[in-house]
Amino acid sequence: MISFYNGTRRVPKLCAWVGLGMLLGFAPWPLALAAAELPLQVLDPRTDSGSTTRARVNILGRTSPDAQVTVAGEAARVFATGIFVRDQVSLQMGENRIQIVATGANGTRAEQMVTMIRTAEADFSARNAEGTGSAVSQEELWPETEHKVGVVKNDGAGLSFGVHEVRLGGPYLAELPAGTLLRVVGVRGNNYRVRLTPALDVWISSRDVEWATNNTALPHLAFTAVSVSGDASGDSVTIPYASPVPFSVAPGLSPAGRGAIHIDFYGAHHAATWLSHQASAKVVREVSLEQVATDHLRVTVELAERQLWGYRWSITNNAFRLRVRRAPSLAAAPASPLQGLTVALEPGHGGSNTGARGVSGSLEKDVNRMAVEALAAQFRAAGAAVVVVREGDEDLTLDAGTRRAIESDAQLFISVHANAASQDRGYLRVSGTSTYYKWSFNRDFSAAIHERLLAHTRLDDFGNVGNFNYYPIRVNTWMPSMLVEQAFMSNPEDEAKMLDPEFRKEMMRAVVLGTEDWLKTLRTQ
Repeated sequence: MISFYNGTRRVPKLCAWVGLGMLLGFAPWPLALAAAELPLQVLDPRTDSGSTTRARVNILGRTSPDAQVTVAGEAARVFATGIFVRDQVSLQMGENRIQIVATGANGTRAEQMVTMIRTAEADFSARNAEGTGSAVSQEELWPETEHKVGVVKNDGAGLSFGVHEVRLGGPYLAELPAGTLLRVVGVRGNNYRVRLTPALDVWISSRDVEWATNNTALPHLAFTAVSVSGDASGDSVTIPYASPVPFSVAPGLSPAGRGAIHIDFYGAHHAATWLSHQASAKVVREVSLEQVATDHLRVTVELAERQLWGYRWSITNNAFRLRVRRAPSLAAAPASPLQGLTVALEPGHGGSNTGARGVSGSLEKDVNRMAVEALAAQFRAAGAAVVVVREGDEDLTLDAGTRRAIESDAQLFISVHANAASQDRGYLRVSGTSTYYKWSFNRDFSAAIHERLLAHTRLDDFGNVGNFNYYPIRVNTWMPSMLVEQAFMSNPEDEAKMLDPEFRKEMMRAVVLGTEDWLKTLRTQ
C-alpha cells in the first residue's frame, strides 16, 4: 500500500509515487527511466533560462522522493510526491546561474542549471501620466418622470448592493423569482439601478430584466392576515402576495437569541391585524411585523429554538409560503447522533471542470472524489445514510448538484474541495485547512468541523470563513450546509498529505467527529 504521511520522505522508493501517479493519470516519467537513473526535472521556471524584474525566484521541480536536493547551494525541501521546492532564491542584477543538484539514496547524482537574468523595472511614469487604465463606465441617473418598470426575466436574478466584480458572485440582498416588478431609476454599464425604498437603491444585471408594457403600474403590497400551521415534517407560514414586489429572505437570530427568518418586502406597508397560529405549528414560536421605513415591511418568523434546521420559500396562488423544517430526532447517547440521519456530500468539480491542479500534476476533482469516498464510508460506519450528489467523474452543474441534495431530503450537506493560491511569493507561503459557511445558522456546524480538522491534521489554520458565496451552500438553505477546503493544492507539502490515503482517512474522520460534536451539543439542549 502506498503511504505518504507528512509530506517528507516516508516513501522509500520512487516506484510508490509512480504507482500513484499512474493511478491518477499523471505518472511523472517512464518506469524504465526511473529505474535507470536519478530523475531531475525543473517545473518552475518552465525553461532553463529567462528574465525577470523580480528580486527573487521560486524553484520547483521533481525528483525521487528519497533524494536530497540543493538549489544554489542550499537545501531544498523534498516531499513524498518527489516534488522539491526552494522559495525566494535571491537574484542579483544581471545574469544569475542557479545550480540544482539532486543526490539519490544510492549516491547517484543529477544536476541542472537554471539561468535567470534580472533586469531593472521599466519606467512607467510617462505611461501613467498619459493614463493607461480602461475607462470606467459613467452612471446615468434618470429623473423621476423617466423611471421605468422592469420585469425580472430569470429565476434567481441577484440584487447587489453595488456595481462590482466578486469571485463566486454576490453578496446579494436578494435573489428574485421571475416576474418580480422593479422600479428602475438609472443605468451604469450593463447594470440597472433599482429603487426599493426612498432610502435604498440596489443593482441588477441588465440581462435579467426586460421592460414592462407602458401601462404597467409599480406594484405595492398590503395584507391583513398571516397564518402559521404545522405537520410532522415542519411548519408553514403563509403570507398573501397579490402584488409581485421585490423581497429578500435571510436567516438570523431574534433579540431573545432564538433562530429567526427575516422576510423583507420592498414596496409594502403594514396592514395586518390577524396573525393566526395553529396549535399544529411547533417549530415557529411567533410571527411579527414591523414597518422598518417607508415602503419597507419586515416579517420576522421566530423559532421555538435557537437552531434552524432549514427553510425554503415559494410563490404559489398569490401567496408567499415559507416552509420551516422540524428538527430531526437524534439518537440517544451513547449512540452516535448521526444514526438515522442522511448526509448529502458534494465532491467539488468533476468531468471537464477539473478544479485546481496540484504542483505535482494531481487534479482537484480527483482529490475531492477520493476524500468524499473516504468520508462517505466513515459517515455510514457511524450509522448515517449518505447521498453523494456527484458520482464518479460526472460533469455536473452546481445547480443540478444542489437540487439533488435538496430533493434527497438529507438533514446535512457538506461540500469537499481543495484550495489553491498564487505562488508569486513562494510555494510554501500559503497552506492550511479551512471551513466555510454562508448563513449564520451554519456557523457552529462549520466551526465544530474546523476545530476537529486542526486537532487531527495539525495543518495550519486558514480559518472558519463566514458569508461565503459558493452557490450550493448559499442556495441550499433546506439543511445546515458547509464547505471543507482540505488544504492547498498549490503547496507541495499540503498536496502530498492530501494524496496520502492514511492522512486522507484521518482528515475525513475529523469531519465526522466535528459533525458529531455539533450534534451532541444540540442533543444535550
